[in-house]
Amino acid sequence: MCKVLGISPQGYYDWKKRRKSQRTIDQEILEEAILQVYKEFKGRYGSPRIALELCKRGLFTSKNRVARLMQRMGLAAVSYRKRSRIGRKPKGSGIMDNLVKRAFEAQTKNTLWVGDIAYLPPSAWISLSGHLS
Repeated sequence: MCKVLGISPQGYYDWKKRRKSQRTIDQEILEEAILQVYKEFKGRYGSPRIALELCKRGLFTSKNRVARLMQRMGLAAVSYRKRSRIGRKPKGSGIMDNLVKRAFEAQTKNTLWVGDIAYLPPSAWISLSGHLS
């Protein structure tokens, strides 16, 4: 194997016996602390919040380093997704039922009013499409 890789056997065994560097040891400690904070806050914290929490606990590091380690460990904050109101009738909005039913001829004045909604932007049409018959 050493011949294929182009290294001497002595160099391989020296590398194998070598102790871990201080940077590697610090990184392992930091990874354990990140995982502990991540689990403690149920995966809701991202790298900026985890970095602040680690600073409170005495492990001073940057959010970029935390982000890099989180990405390497496969951790990501659970994102909050705002629920959309498209297709649902808003509560208390005063939207009335369709009483006209496409019969646009009234018997007396002021019993039937009809208007044009062409001024509404297309994004409003989606929310109104469930209410129009």
